[in-house]
Amino acid sequence: MSAKTFFCSAISAALIALIMLLSGSHAAYANPDSTMSESFVAPTPVGGMEALAANIVYPSDAKRDGVEGKVMVEVVIGADGKVKSATVKTGVREDLDKAATYAVCLTKWTAPLKNGVGVDATVMVPVVFKLGEKGK
Repeated sequence: MSAKTFFCSAISAALIALIMLLSGSHAAYANPDSTMSESFVAPTPVGGMEALAANIVYPSDAKRDGVEGKVMVEVVIGADGKVKSATVKTGVREDLDKAATYAVCLTKWTAPLKNGVGVDATVMVPVVFKLGEKGK
């Protein structure tokens, strides 16, 4: 297991930051081997992006050091909507990476569906850490 792969049951209690963007909550794909099209509905946070943002805590050391950036987390969501694993693909710093991963794992997700049936799916979740203007 890579040092940047975290399984939700093994993540420490440190977490972080602000904005999460999840691209493409619904998509339809044509099957080139069939005359029928298949549909795929990507998993999304239950309660929207606000639910994910509520689980993010900016680490105090990163705040103190003025560290900002975007952590890209690859998340495997099971057919039941539970996070199976979360791997940092592009990190900023260990404390921010762990905070982003922890927040993603705490978040409840809708089940990914293919043709109306629950399936496992992998999604990329960008988590942006940005400090507000100084003095505000």
